[in-house]
Amino acid sequence: MDKRRLKLDGKIIRDPIYCYIPLRKIEEEIIGLAIFQRLRYTGQLSFANLVYPGACHSRFEHSLGVMHACNKFAEILTSSDYEIRLLRWVGLLHDLGHFPFSHAFEPAFYDFYLKDGFGWNDAHVRYACNKLIPESNKIKKILRADVGREGYDEILRLIQGKSKNRLLQSAIKGLFCCDRLDYLQRDAFHAGTPEYSIIDSERIFRARHKKTQADEIFYPKARFALEGAILSYYYMYQAIYYHHTVRSAFSLFVDIICRVFETDELRRYINKKLDRLENFETFYEADLISTLLEHRATSPDIQRILKRSLPKVILGENDIQEYPLLKDKLDDRIKLLSRKRELEKEIRRQIKKTVFLDSPVLIPYPIPFKPGFREPHLLIQEGNPPKTQPLSQVSTHLTQLWQAAGSITRIFMIDPPKTDRLLKMKKEIMEIIEEFLKEE
Repeated sequence: MDKRRLKLDGKIIRDPIYCYIPLRKIEEEIIGLAIFQRLRYTGQLSFANLVYPGACHSRFEHSLGVMHACNKFAEILTSSDYEIRLLRWVGLLHDLGHFPFSHAFEPAFYDFYLKDGFGWNDAHVRYACNKLIPESNKIKKILRADVGREGYDEILRLIQGKSKNRLLQSAIKGLFCCDRLDYLQRDAFHAGTPEYSIIDSERIFRARHKKTQADEIFYPKARFALEGAILSYYYMYQAIYYHHTVRSAFSLFVDIICRVFETDELRRYINKKLDRLENFETFYEADLISTLLEHRATSPDIQRILKRSLPKVILGENDIQEYPLLKDKLDDRIKLLSRKRELEKEIRRQIKKTVFLDSPVLIPYPIPFKPGFREPHLLIQEGNPPKTQPLSQVSTHLTQLWQAAGSITRIFMIDPPKTDRLLKMKKEIMEIIEEFLKEE
């Protein structure tokens, strides 16, 4: 028996992925708070259930799952109960700031509310760590009682990816972090697509080289588990997260929330929910839907989502590939919500139809894209330092994934016309985009 095993003296929760998730009594105190309980009513996958009806699971169960995975990571790779406690808290609280419909709420939240200069990715993380957790005296008191003031600060750093402890940081951020390993497996299970999730987290944790914990170095026996996690990421994004119907609902919802912030009455409602902790505790998806249904600025389009009467793809990746130079410029422009909406409005003005531009990026293995990316290595020979080889040199097919992925550009339209008129309209849209980008 591992002498460092933390005493888990609380309840045991049934879970479809891990079978059982044991808790500590002190963790039950935070789980029981209203701010955490609201995650039960925050969907993990926003609109994936429009395609995969079983994908109705919540951020609540995912948070418990990441905590459990972090515990396993820490038991295998860390040296103290203190570090195990830290990582359990990080796993439990990492999604505390998620909004109704999760990531679909974030672009408008960032552009109209947060505006902190760091973009909309992980806006929910910054909101939780800079506002929700610091303003919750109960959470602060519980965390500091368990890990001290420095431990509390380190939890916030780890959640935000700012910790100097690279081993602990890799448990929650990175290619093989507990967050990713849990959501790939959990989302595939609920979507009914377990074949897309090739996850062996136990092998990944146990095959990590313990003598060089600052870098992700693995014994060769981990190779297929590492490949499986990377390929699972690719499969899940292609088949589920970036499915055209899911992205259609996502694009429409983003536009709806932008209009919420641009409408005085609705903006006051949203700001009230976001400004105060006690109001955010009851910011449920059902509450937001009810409010949007009651307002004429948003009711017709939120009904489209509820009735699955969504915008249709009129120009897909193959169509836009015929304009390679234009595609690169377009992808770059619509990364920023304000620029994307400006172009959408210009297209709507000219053709009298509502369109949405969408170009999510999929990079399963960030070579050669990401500056500063520290590639995982496989151990060749022990030593000081050990002799290693980049994973991409052993699993060469991973480096080709970016050619099959990259950005997935689509243009959606509400109620597109019949064939002949639509063909003419497609050409008009591309001409408008070309002229618009030329003027920049």
